[in-house]
Amino acid sequence: MRFLIICLVCVSSSACVNDTTEIPPGIMPPDSLTAFIKDLEVIEAALLIMRRDAQNTEAYKDALYKHLFEKHNTSPEKMKKTLAFYTENLALYDRIYADVITELNQDLLKLSEKSEKTNDL
Repeated sequence: MRFLIICLVCVSSSACVNDTTEIPPGIMPPDSLTAFIKDLEVIEAALLIMRRDAQNTEAYKDALYKHLFEKHNTSPEKMKKTLAFYTENLALYDRIYADVITELNQDLLKLSEKSEKTNDL
């Protein structure tokens, strides 16, 4: 699993975007990959907080990753193929990761607004 995360981070540097890139069969399309990576980032953050709080993450890690792959109807093997494709199309991956960051920031803003409303009560 660490390999997958390292690959996702490593391929996030790239050149220009080619909007005409055809996604081959069996490769996760950009919108699906955006959702997958977003969920992966949330899982990684949760595990990091648990480790920081001296909790044992081993009991949760495998179940969280299994749920991630099931939720997105994929497997580690399919993700390896997807990452290999996006390694060859780094600009497209860069755009996907920018979308992930945007969506995570939007979610954070919504949570902050919700928290402020709760505190006002």
